[in-house]
Amino acid sequence: MQYFIQATFSKARALVTRRSVFGFAVLLGLSGCQMIKPAPKPQIAIGQQISSPSQYGLDMKDWETQDWKIAQPSAHLPKGEWWQIFQDAQLNQLLTQLNQGNATIAQYEAQYRQALSMIDQAKAARLPSVAANTSMTRGKAQQAGTLLTTNQYDLSSMASWEPDLWGKIRQNILVNQSQAKASEAELNNMRLSMQAQLVSRYLQWVLQNFELQSEKENIDNLKRVLSMTQNQYQAGIVASTTVDQAQSQYHTALASYSDLQLSQIQLQHAIAMLIGQPQDQFQLKALTQLPTLPQLPANIPSRVLQQRPDVAAAAENMAAANAQVGVARLAFFPDFNLVGSIGYQSSLWRQLFNAPNLIWSLGPSLAATLFDGGRRHAQTEQAKAAYDASAAAYKQTVLAAIQNVEDNIAAQYLLSREAKQQQAALDAAIRAEKTTMNQYKAGIVAYLNVLTAQNTRISAQNAVWTIRNRQYQTTVSLVTAMGGKWD
Repeated sequence: MQYFIQATFSKARALVTRRSVFGFAVLLGLSGCQMIKPAPKPQIAIGQQISSPSQYGLDMKDWETQDWKIAQPSAHLPKGEWWQIFQDAQLNQLLTQLNQGNATIAQYEAQYRQALSMIDQAKAARLPSVAANTSMTRGKAQQAGTLLTTNQYDLSSMASWEPDLWGKIRQNILVNQSQAKASEAELNNMRLSMQAQLVSRYLQWVLQNFELQSEKENIDNLKRVLSMTQNQYQAGIVASTTVDQAQSQYHTALASYSDLQLSQIQLQHAIAMLIGQPQDQFQLKALTQLPTLPQLPANIPSRVLQQRPDVAAAAENMAAANAQVGVARLAFFPDFNLVGSIGYQSSLWRQLFNAPNLIWSLGPSLAATLFDGGRRHAQTEQAKAAYDASAAAYKQTVLAAIQNVEDNIAAQYLLSREAKQQQAALDAAIRAEKTTMNQYKAGIVAYLNVLTAQNTRISAQNAVWTIRNRQYQTTVSLVTAMGGKWD
């Protein structure tokens, strides 16, 4: 049920009383009223330092976490080309191509431009709208028993304006501005995610390329051992089982090499897709040395979470939901409009613009819903619940961000220690393999001892490559967890 009040001023009839003038003045005076402000968004306090390494049993200086500060999103700050920490020219070139040609980034960029257009659309509601209309009708009508043909010409323009008395328009602008900021943060988050995927897969590709070289050397050695074993068998020195063992070891290495080649091809195809190029037109260049493995500082302050795009997006979504509560509350206020029109109307075209054919009207209108069965109240409660959900999502995003950083700080340090330990194990396995091979050639030990030594060395070598790959991935994850930048 709506209660509609309208006062119209026209050339034909002008009924303006002192009471209506007074009421109209009161309405204009209300234009200075402030919009309804929803409840302020909650703040999540986090410590100055994200992590205390002593929690992991690390031999590092303990960090104090007594000071607390309010987190403020800063995802709009430039992230810089963080991938340059690996000091790889080919990787830098790939990231340039990714930023320019990735289809997913382009999709989110278009959505961000769409969100900016929504702001302009909301701001346009503050200005009057003007429309024009022209028409000509011809028909027959019976007058005094005579059927006459009549013409009707109309030319008019109309204007309407909704003064923002209660702040409804400003509240809608606020909602769209927060949504646009969230869209921008989501764009930055997707860009960072695509960059991290490319860097991660490229480092895997490079590492596997070195693994292939190592595996090729291993295959060549096993082939020589197989040839030597076959010669010994023909000379009656060893049994046929020794030859079978050497062949099994050789073909197992060939199978492992083929599996690595397949993984290499798939990684290269994935990189081509990320930079927006067809796979058959893309080829990576093999490197002569591994990219730099940086050791990022463990003293990470809590402010790094402020530059994470996902945290900023969650904060802006919460702000938009917060403003939406105000929009729902303002639905209880009436709608006020000023509407006017002016034009000409005549049955003769040549007399259309004569003064007697001029028509115009001007008047305010006020429409209010008196009863809606609780619909607006339910919409307000729905908006409040949506805000509570977004606040919980924001808190969860911050906690997940803290865990992400914590995990990768611990992994970086412990993997560095593990890599040194595993390299020592590999060096020992290489020495043992050489010694056992010399003993086998001298006839001191059986070939089973050589197989055992080789398997130990291959296992140690694979463990070294696995740890190095985990170190690269941890570095990428840690930079990503910090929003793509650190100080």
